[in-house]
Amino acid sequence: AHLMYKGSGIAVSRQFYLGGIVYSSYTPIKNRLNDILPYNNEYASKILSGGFAGGLGQFLATPLDVMKVNVQAQRLNVILNKGCKTGIQPDSLYVTIKNVYNSHGLKGFTRGWIPNVQRSAILNSVGLPVYDITKSKLISSGYGNNTKTHVISSAASGLCAVTAELPFDTVKTRLMTDKGNMTTLNCFREIIKKEGVRKLWSGFLPAY
Repeated sequence: AHLMYKGSGIAVSRQFYLGGIVYSSYTPIKNRLNDILPYNNEYASKILSGGFAGGLGQFLATPLDVMKVNVQAQRLNVILNKGCKTGIQPDSLYVTIKNVYNSHGLKGFTRGWIPNVQRSAILNSVGLPVYDITKSKLISSGYGNNTKTHVISSAASGLCAVTAELPFDTVKTRLMTDKGNMTTLNCFREIIKKEGVRKLWSGFLPAY
């Protein structure tokens, strides 16, 4: 059980940093877009705001994401090879950082940033507006601004967001752990060709 949580500190740090940027910037961006858009469309402003906030937050959090993905991949490799039974432990965060730098230099800490930003922009351009709009519709229908309304809105938001972003999440993970220099498009093509389109949505239920 301890091994399964090893490296959780970097995952929490990444989520804390990313979430803080995304959720704190969504409303200011939305208000600004409402002022400058040539026509008043709440759906357009919410979708664009979610995309901008998500893309910005993920771009700034990419180095932490690279560390998180590599730590998780290394830990999984130890578990699958039953290293935990022989006393073999996953690399420390320091060793992981050193390995990434030695393999790819400073650019290694931005590996996969394009699908990473695309994934986050899509996730938040869908997830945040769906939550926002669903909550508003439920409240105006008489449900009230209560826990039930928030849970229903969150469930709808999560379902739509994961459906839209999971292919980019799959590609992002492959790129961040790949030893070569595969491009985003080539990674999409390779997954579809060798494993089928459904592989892009692999792990849907746990992701949701």
